[in-house]
Amino acid sequence: MESHSDEEGGRRPSPEDARETLGRLEADGAELARRASTPGWYYPAVGVLVAPAVGALSQPGPVSIFFTSLAIFGSGLLAGILRRRTGVAVSRPTGPRSRREFVRLVVLVAIAFAAALAISFLPISAWWAVLPAALALAAILLLGPRYDAAIGVEIAGGAA
Repeated sequence: MESHSDEEGGRRPSPEDARETLGRLEADGAELARRASTPGWYYPAVGVLVAPAVGALSQPGPVSIFFTSLAIFGSGLLAGILRRRTGVAVSRPTGPRSRREFVRLVVLVAIAFAAALAISFLPISAWWAVLPAALALAAILLLGPRYDAAIGVEIAGGAA
């Protein structure tokens, strides 16, 4: 097995060189975490798309289909805009902390969808679907930035 240290003439890097290299790596991680952070408008925009889709589940077919389609198309469009703007596409959680935040967010939004769907089968006013829609919006507005912050910490090399 040959050594790969011949770039420096076969010598080992000094402690100062090693510290400098580690410092550059930490700076790169911090810059990547900064670039990967989501702009402030992103989660409110996602919430504005998802909350009406949740609420519309208690409405007749065409209304529900329209808002669900709008949420799917709009979310994809927002993800594309975000990817072009930041140059970074995080398609899944990057570690245990972001995974926990992601699961919390998905579970709460899924509960909101299920509750709105249940309302459509119950003999109650469709206006009750405002509550699960509000839950979905609150989950996205509160947990979305927490998920984003967790990804930033993990990318920058922070503890999980």
